[in-house]
Amino acid sequence: MRPRDWLRRAPAGGDIVEHIEHRLKQAGRTQPAFLADALALLDEATSGRLRDIDRIATASLKRAARRKMSQVDRDLVVEVTAADAAP
Repeated sequence: MRPRDWLRRAPAGGDIVEHIEHRLKQAGRTQPAFLADALALLDEATSGRLRDIDRIATASLKRAARRKMSQVDRDLVVEVTAADAAP
């Protein structure tokens, strides 16, 4: 692995969906965990950077689990990205 591999960007559009679904499948999840608008915001907020996608998606999933939500919605991703941007 090259030192800058974590800077790679997801190719475009629907590929973030494939990336998230792949990661969730690796973790054993078979049902969709993110609503479509949450995925769109996640893609926009991270500019497609895979490391940031994984980090914010993980934080969103953890927050959703604490709230006993079955799926991550747009509002939750907004909260997580705002908390992530705070100093």
